[in-house]
Amino acid sequence: MPIVCAGLTQVRGNDHDRESSRAWIDRTYHLVVLVCRKDKHQMNNDKSNAYSVERKLRLNDVLSQEVQEQIASIAGIQSVTARKHCMVVTYDVRDITLERIESRVNIPYSQSLWQRLRRSLYHYGDRNLADGAQHVPHCCNKISKR
Repeated sequence: MPIVCAGLTQVRGNDHDRESSRAWIDRTYHLVVLVCRKDKHQMNNDKSNAYSVERKLRLNDVLSQEVQEQIASIAGIQSVTARKHCMVVTYDVRDITLERIESRVNIPYSQSLWQRLRRSLYHYGDRNLADGAQHVPHCCNKISKR
């Protein structure tokens, strides 16, 4: 028996990429898809959230498997891929920033002017995103506590 929710009729429930999604049809038979996250931890590890960033960094040397595993073990890191002289790291800026990753692991970065400028822009962007995530809105933007 389909579930009815505010004028919508459930068509089918299925599981895609470890998230439960449900398809609904409204009275005019337009398809509406609602995605429900299972828990906060899964939502924080999602690569499509607003605070998840992907940084491409040029390296002087090939990144060893040991260093790659060290980076991947840091809390907040979602993925690390290394190619010949390039590393792509995806992380959540609410948990970790590029500056903190650099301080924990010795990575052989390219020291060209462009790459140093690029890393400093990444640091600036990470700080802004992290500050925005911790921002407490003014009283007029909050729902009153009763």
